[in-house]
Amino acid sequence: MEKIYNTAKICPFKKQNCNLDTEGLTLDPEILKIMTESQDYDEMKWAWEQWRNNSGKLMRSEYKKYVDLLNKAATLNGNLNV
Repeated sequence: MEKIYNTAKICPFKKQNCNLDTEGLTLDPEILKIMTESQDYDEMKWAWEQWRNNSGKLMRSEYKKYVDLLNKAATLNGNLNV
């Protein structure tokens, strides 16, 4: 999950069909900057949706496994209210 999260890239809003290898934006610093500084709703929406598609969807099955492991650990530690 960490590798996907740290290496996912998106194309800039103004060049939506970019070459991700040479023009792709990474979460830190480019996407974070868009999300904190942009005043353009469409640009922020694009960045969020693309980031979600290029990272979140790829991590979905791994995240489910992670949650299952956390729940098992909590149960083994006596915390049954998970």
